[in-house]
Amino acid sequence: MEGFHNLWIIKPGAMSRGRGITCSARLEEVLELPGKHPAPSLKPRQWVAQKYVERPLLIFGTKIDLRQWILVTDWNPLTIWFYRDSYVRFCSQPSSLHHLHASRHLCNVSVQKQWRHAGGRHPKLPCDLIWSSHQFQLHLQQVGHREAWENVIVPGMKEAVVAALHSGRELVRDRKGSFELYGADFMFGEDCQPWLLEIIVSPTMAPCSAVTRQLCAAVQRNILRVLPDHRENPGCSTGAFELIYKENFKLPVNKPEERMSERKNFGKENRNWLYYNRLYYNRLYYNRLYYNRLYYNRLYYNRLYYNRLYYNRLYYNRLYYNRLYYNRLYYNRLYYNRLYYNRLYYNRLYYNRLYYNRLYYNRLYYNRLYYNRLYYNRLYYNRLYYNRLPCSVSNSK
Repeated sequence: MEGFHNLWIIKPGAMSRGRGITCSARLEEVLELPGKHPAPSLKPRQWVAQKYVERPLLIFGTKIDLRQWILVTDWNPLTIWFYRDSYVRFCSQPSSLHHLHASRHLCNVSVQKQWRHAGGRHPKLPCDLIWSSHQFQLHLQQVGHREAWENVIVPGMKEAVVAALHSGRELVRDRKGSFELYGADFMFGEDCQPWLLEIIVSPTMAPCSAVTRQLCAAVQRNILRVLPDHRENPGCSTGAFELIYKENFKLPVNKPEERMSERKNFGKENRNWLYYNRLYYNRLYYNRLYYNRLYYNRLYYNRLYYNRLYYNRLYYNRLYYNRLYYNRLYYNRLYYNRLYYNRLYYNRLYYNRLYYNRLYYNRLYYNRLYYNRLYYNRLYYNRLYYNRLPCSVSNSK
């Protein structure tokens, strides 16, 4: 929710359809705004200044808000019905904290219809700038927030509505047999946490799109199921309306004259009670908000921890098997190198021995051949000598 721009949104307390709403980051502009407004009947205390949600949940880079219907069938005891279906409204231009134009920051249909056909919008935005809550749920599932609608958004909206109606019940004039349909506008932070912007009295039921044409007609039909049918038969179907809060006791009701006198002195006598009542429900709301954020933060960090643990194990397993693989490869190469060089050595040794053996036998052969020739030569010459010797002796005689 928080950011670094210190933006504030200022609304007139008695106007509707986005009229007179401005955004500003300067205190001087906020203080000067009531005097410059064209409706001088608005007193300074009738203006509302809210901290702007600077880190909202965006769809296609565009700001959204959600209109939720609330039905109050009784103020004493307080009975609140929550409609299960709702619709999402889009701005027509991309969100930017540096450009505070209404087309970027006000999702009211009466405001955005002026820039509905302007250029610069995202091509995936619906033509009428309206989504049903079912389309919104599908988008949340696609972007990774599968359980956000059931576990965060709907419970958060119910808690905010109950706390808001509790805090303002003493300012509402209770009339027996009457009911009131309210429209609650919500924005969402980046963590899908809902933030209640305002509760509208008598929200528009005019169909401005195909989605609202079906929803508005269904809401009116289901109101008839809740009011006359449910009072006569508590077990009957109430359509899409869900009873989310009903007190088990009734507050004491004074006579009309006493009630009027109490309302005149309301600011003096019941100020402390109203203050502590609002303080209690505000603390209850923010405590639940705190524990919800704490829970999801723990869930996020637990998932982050186990993801890191998983990837660390995966990394070290891969590192281990890579080392094992390269060690085996190294030792296999070392083994085959040694085998190769051993074979090479023994081959050389074998051929060296073969060579020297052949050399030895060749020398032996040629030596024998030489001595044989020498022997036979000597024998020949001896025979020749002895053959010649007798002839010479006889001649001499």
